[in-house]
Amino acid sequence: MSPQALVARPQTPAPAPAPARRAAGDRLARLLSGWPEDSIEVPSLAVIRSVDCTLALLAPLTDSPTADRLIPSLEGGISIVFERGRRYADLTFLNSGEVALTLSSATGEARPARSVAHPPIEALGQIRDLFADPIR
Repeated sequence: MSPQALVARPQTPAPAPAPARRAAGDRLARLLSGWPEDSIEVPSLAVIRSVDCTLALLAPLTDSPTADRLIPSLEGGISIVFERGRRYADLTFLNSGEVALTLSSATGEARPARSVAHPPIEALGQIRDLFADPIR
């Protein structure tokens, strides 16, 4: 089944979302429409909803970093990637139900990925702090 088939569209018109929310939804739709399903496991409906929810949480927050890319996870799921200079964060939603966070240091050195709670409110705060702290 294609990832597009997993995303149900409402039959009645919904109120127009804010521009940032609409842009986040458009990026998720573009990722799903070009999914390499022959080589990477299709994300589950739960993963798609979790990513959509997370992007919706980020959209209205002015002090939150904007996701730079959405990419397929080789483990089956979707990663939300944030980058600023040499710093990066990768929040991955896996089909297994696990949510993993990988943060770099200020110098761009990789830190090990670790599991985080779902929904990833605390992880989003850690991502925000990474990009707000100039000396970390």
